[in-house]
Amino acid sequence: MIEIGDLPLRLYGRDAAVAACLLDGMTNKEIARAIGGVTDHGVERVLRLLSQRFMARNRVHLALMLERSERVAA
Repeated sequence: MIEIGDLPLRLYGRDAAVAACLLDGMTNKEIARAIGGVTDHGVERVLRLLSQRFMARNRVHLALMLERSERVAA
């Protein structure tokens, strides 16, 4: 498990799926289609929550943090 400071953070389920698609360079609409059962607005909400959770400034910063830390559960 990878940690940020004293907090262990891992992604599961929809968060992990959205993060994996983000790392593949997909748009919100493409992510929604790939995952199914979620709208592009739902993807936007997940990305906003992930950005807050990882203290990312924007979409690119979030992707870099995810890539570096490999927090996406396999």
